[in-house]
Amino acid sequence: MDELDTQIISLVHQRTALHEKRRADRGGRVDLAHDNAVLRRFRAELGEAGTRMAMLLIKMTSPPDPGRGTTKDAHADTSD
Repeated sequence: MDELDTQIISLVHQRTALHEKRRADRGGRVDLAHDNAVLRRFRAELGEAGTRMAMLLIKMTSPPDPGRGTTKDAHADTSD
């Protein structure tokens, strides 16, 4: 399990880097069509929990809103 957790964390970091590169290539614009496709895919594969997971993953790998602090600060809410 520990090895899987390590791999998941690594994949989230890789996804974040790729998302930042793609967003920079688009001039900073968000690709809502891609985000919606991710939501649909996760829901199809994992059900309602997959939708929540995809939403969290999208939020974690997107840069924070300007003026809201660092990425860690913007995602510090653990009330889910």
